[in-house]
Amino acid sequence: MAGIFSPSRILSSALSKRFFLDAFQVSDRHYWQREASKASWKDLRGFIEYDMRVISAPMPNGKSKLLVAVRAVRGRRFKRVKLSIAAKHQGVIYRDTLEIHNLTEEPRLVGLPDICLKLDRKGRDHALPVSGSLFIKLAEAVNSYDVSVDGFKKTAEIFRPVVVKAQRGEFVYRWGRYWNTALIEKEKQNIKSRSYFRVVKSAGQLWRPLRLRRVLHELLTIRPLLSLAFWNENLGTANHLRNSLEGPKEFVSLAMKLARTEAA
Repeated sequence: MAGIFSPSRILSSALSKRFFLDAFQVSDRHYWQREASKASWKDLRGFIEYDMRVISAPMPNGKSKLLVAVRAVRGRRFKRVKLSIAAKHQGVIYRDTLEIHNLTEEPRLVGLPDICLKLDRKGRDHALPVSGSLFIKLAEAVNSYDVSVDGFKKTAEIFRPVVVKAQRGEFVYRWGRYWNTALIEKEKQNIKSRSYFRVVKSAGQLWRPLRLRRVLHELLTIRPLLSLAFWNENLGTANHLRNSLEGPKEFVSLAMKLARTEAA
């Protein structure tokens, strides 16, 4: 019974897309806005661009997955794109064939399930893909008019990526693609900080013992309740999350204040 109502099962359902998608889009776009100056986009024959950085993203199963960002060049839009990405290690070629739908100028992260990372002697992820270099080829591109674009014979390159280590839980897989959820997690921490100042530090709560206030705050901000509070404000349309980017900055330093207060 518990599995039926688990958050991961709910989020993976088709119906969940209607309620949760907007917040994921806001968070992912914010990530790429922040990464604009760091990304190293390389044009692939005037059709698409790929980021020469490769993200090593820890997954819930404890293993890391390589993620590559691609996008259509400005002014183009593709109904379907097929990419072939390969790496060579000790004479063995590891290849992923990826099909991406509705590719626009917005970056899209794709996973490489068959291309793993090197492991060190303790079994931890090393900082380079299996061969140190990746081969990328545009195998097919179908435009918005459902017409296949020609000219792929030389639409391939070899590049040595820069591997970026992601934090655990920073990237998640939902509805057939990967999303950066850093902004969502940051807003949950803002909710926790506001709760601390409302429950523990508020003048209206000083009549209660400090220990009781802290215990109450901890109970109210366990992870499931933080998620519930966040989605209560952003379900369907994530206007509250958007406003957190554009509105007053009164809560920007709350986390730092919280850390200093708890340490004291």
